[in-house]
Amino acid sequence: MRVFAEAAEQGRIECFALNGWQTIPGAKKLKTEQDQIIRTDRAALARVPEMLAALKLTWWPDADARWQRATGKKFPSDSLNG
Repeated sequence: MRVFAEAAEQGRIECFALNGWQTIPGAKKLKTEQDQIIRTDRAALARVPEMLAALKLTWWPDADARWQRATGKKFPSDSLNG
């Protein structure tokens, strides 16, 4: 699983990894006028770590770098019972 955040009006894309939110390489740079101030509300992004923990996901830093969870016979019931 990969977790992304995008500021549509700014064209900025970030991915949540083991060390927190990181800008995607090659993502668009923010273009602003010299006298323009941009304010972004990132409050919702703060909940992502607890959501991943609730899903019991772990970070796998392999070539595809992603969050994943080992599954077994008890996986469906574990997921439904929280």
